[in-house]
Amino acid sequence: MRRQGADEVHFLGVMADGHPVAWADLYLHQGIAQIEYVLTVPGHQGRGYSTAIMREALRRARDCDTVFLFADGEDWPQNWYGRLGFTPVGRFHEYVRTAT
Repeated sequence: MRRQGADEVHFLGVMADGHPVAWADLYLHQGIAQIEYVLTVPGHQGRGYSTAIMREALRRARDCDTVFLFADGEDWPQNWYGRLGFTPVGRFHEYVRTAT
């Protein structure tokens, strides 16, 4: 969906001391919301910034039929996403070929 195909694009963030310390991208298109790049800068984690950003993203996506994101199934954020109401719907594998 990304920037080129979305009807609306929202770049959400939290500033501290004039610098961005947490952010996420929200793409809305034909009743579908995609959330990407949720991140809090080390040193600012544990203050609820990403939770606040996710809640705002979900508020902006409230009229969408589907809200999705991709998350690493082996990493801790899967539990955090679960607390925000997300449920796993599938798995995918990523393969990388290195130059020889």
